[in-house]
Amino acid sequence: ERPMPTPDHGPVPQHATVTQVRRGPRSVGLAQLGAPRGYCIAPPRIGEGMVMYSESGRRRIVTTPVLRLMRTAGGIYAQTRNSVYRLEPTTREQIASAIARWRRRASDRARG
Repeated sequence: ERPMPTPDHGPVPQHATVTQVRRGPRSVGLAQLGAPRGYCIAPPRIGEGMVMYSESGRRRIVTTPVLRLMRTAGGIYAQTRNSVYRLEPTTREQIASAIARWRRRASDRARG
């Protein structure tokens, strides 16, 4: 899969692992749902909410509109009104595999 081109910050990945690195006081992001990270299956676009799924794949999260996309040596970051998220490029297959592993671990814990 090819990254989606964007005019001022280079390519943004189509699929990404998302980590919330900063949140504001009114943020209802990944950290508040108890998920350390989530998955984005469409490239974020400035002016639109970023759609992502929790690590379990069971919760869909839509952020406030993306204000800025930044590329640094540390990766690609999406800033919304309430939070900043780091995006790490991945593939659809890696996301499906990670969700399956998370569900197996949760099932094992529930069985004792």
